[in-house]
Formats: sequence, structure tokens, C-alpha cells
Amino acid sequence: MVKIKKLLFLSVVLFVIAGALSVFAAEKVDIKLSKIQGKVDVMISGETQWKAAKEGMKLSEGASIRTGEASSAFLTWKDGHAVKIQQLTVIKVDQLQKEAGVEKNTVSVTAGKVFSKVSKLGGNSSFNVKTPTAIAGVRGTAWETEIKPDNTVSVSVVDGSVNVQAGGAEITINMNFQTTVPPTPGAVPSEPNAIPEDKLQELQADNQEVGEVSATEMEAGEEEVEEEAEAEEGEEAEEETGEMDTGMVSDIVNDTLKNAIELIENVPEPAEELIPTGSVEMNIK
Repeated sequence: MVKIKKLLFLSVVLFVIAGALSVFAAEKVDIKLSKIQGKVDVMISGETQWKAAKEGMKLSEGASIRTGEASSAFLTWKDGHAVKIQQLTVIKVDQLQKEAGVEKNTVSVTAGKVFSKVSKLGGNSSFNVKTPTAIAGVRGTAWETEIKPDNTVSVSVVDGSVNVQAGGAEITINMNFQTTVPPTPGAVPSEPNAIPEDKLQELQADNQEVGEVSATEMEAGEEEVEEEAEAEEGEEAEEETGEMDTGMVSDIVNDTLKNAIELIENVPEPAEELIPTGSVEMNIK
């Protein structure tokens, strides 16, 4: 009985350690809202009220952003991704995850237009822009996603290529081409067609602007990290993202296991029951 208890106790300890290690492996990801123009509001995850956005504020998974008429803002990631939120647009940051070098980013657009510029992604990393009827996913490119007044979705690519999924179908849109998805249920993406010249020039200007904003914010982010590291008297930059040094995690695991084993070894064995001598009579009916 005591051996079973020991095994159960050790299993619990190992389960707790495994959970702790999974937390340490996941990095805290947040994004920055910048270059705010006009009326821009945000709603933090778990809240129900919109609040005026502030320049440079950091947002995490679950946050929503909306822009008014003649208004815009930029979302930027530390590793170079950037999204320009155009006027009269509503978006939500559905997913912001990074673990063991794998990124998972998803932004939902329910109204309006966004221009996304994504740094090259590797492995199983992904960056998706979702609408009510389509999903555009990439590994490194620049494109515009727009929900038109009649709810038709338009995806226009100015760099790289984008995979568009809708109605159970998936097509690849290459540089300088576009596709549309009608608002009818089950509609599939149209065959890619060349972006008109005037529209293409607008998109190329957006691409350049978003790239410049991304580069500026990345540089500012690097300076922030350096300043914080100096203020903390040389603590490792990994602490800025909530990571823990591998050696430290190993020490914690070893110490926890050692303490658990000592605890188990010191569990006293139960006293043997005293059985009276003499005959034992059993009556079976």
C-alpha cells in the first residue's frame, strides 16, 4: 500500500514539473500599436468597453481595434511583422503564440481593410488574416485584405504569394495578382487576375510605408531592450520575454526531484498489526 502511495506521489510531482516546463518554454508575445491617426479605439481581452487607443501601447492576444473615418493605425511585431489598419476597419488579434521558435499569428477582420507585411517564416510558423468567408495565409509576403461594402472579400498580393481558402477550396495568389470571394455561403475564391495599375501603385505605396514603420519599430524595440538590460544591471535579455535559462530550469527540476525522493523515502512504514495467537474460528453460512 505504501509503495502505491509513493508511486502516486511521484507521478504528481512529475506532472507538476512537466506543466512548469511547458510554461517556461512558451514566450510571452505582445504587439505594439503605433502611428495612430484620427479616432482609433481598442478593447482589451476580457473587457466589454472600447477605449481610446494610445500611441505605443502594447496589446496581447484577444485585443480588438477599430478605426473611424479618415483614421488609421499600425500593429507591429518585434520580429518585423506589421499590419496597417485602414479607416473604418474592425480587427481582432485572435492568436499570438511563440514556442520553441514556432510562431502562430492570426488576425481577424470583420469590416474594412488591412495591409499586412510579414517577415519570412520558417518551419511550422504561420501568419493568417481571417475574414468571415476566407482565410489568407503566408510565410513571408505583403498583401491587402479588404471586406467591401457588399461583404465581398478581396485579397491583393504585391510581394511573394498568399494562399487563400474559402468554401472548401484553396488557391495561391502570386505577386501583382488578386482574387475575390463572394459573400454567398460556400463561395470559393475567383481565378486570380492582374491587379489594375492604379490599384497596384496604391498597394506598392502601402508596402513601402508599412516596411518603413516596421523597420523603425524594430530599431526602437532593440533600443528598449538594451536600456532595460542596462537598468537591470546586466540581467539576460531572455528575462524580457519571460524565458528561463535552460540551466536554471534543469537545476529546479533536479532540486524538486531530489526533495520529492527524500520525502518519499522518509514516509514511515505502517506498524504491523498484532494478530492474537490461538485458533481462529470461521463460520460460513
